[in-house]
Amino acid sequence: MIPIILAAGASTRMARPKALLDFDGKRAIDLILDTCAEAKLQTPVIVLGHDPDIAVPRGTVVVNRDWELGQTSSLKCGLKAAGFSTMFLLWPVDCPLVRAADLRALVDAYYKAGFVEKTFIPSHDRRRGHPVLFHSLIARDLLAIPDDEPARTVFNRHAIAYVEVDAPFVLMDMDTPEDYARLLEAYRTWKSRAR
Repeated sequence: MIPIILAAGASTRMARPKALLDFDGKRAIDLILDTCAEAKLQTPVIVLGHDPDIAVPRGTVVVNRDWELGQTSSLKCGLKAAGFSTMFLLWPVDCPLVRAADLRALVDAYYKAGFVEKTFIPSHDRRRGHPVLFHSLIARDLLAIPDDEPARTVFNRHAIAYVEVDAPFVLMDMDTPEDYARLLEAYRTWKSRAR
């Protein structure tokens, strides 16, 4: 499974790059890369755009020159750079608290379903979250849509399996400074309980 981490947007409401937001010494992008490594995923593809010079310590970095067209254009850029895989993971950088256990739940659901052409979406309390796991056949359909069309339109054309996880981190994203403060507090609580 190849994670495609989308970090190309302008972060307008945040007023600074979301990938660089600090979580007690670790940037949001580093939290995601650490989780990918812990879950033993394939080499991540990180899609940059508005801030193309963000330093990324590992993974394959690609720059979407057309990032202003929206998230789908960045996803397509990442898919083209990723090469072949049977599974891909769509992971917006503003969801940095997802755990390795959440990723394993998605992968387990995929294998239990028998490698079917489905989209697997983590959920908590019946609310859909991120990251989204999808089959390579769905990736083909994503590459065929216009850059400004939401990826969700493709996902909704296929069977969707909701995978319930036991923590709310898959629901937590950050678009504003207030969101960031909320995620930072959740991160600190999570880490203190893990000690």
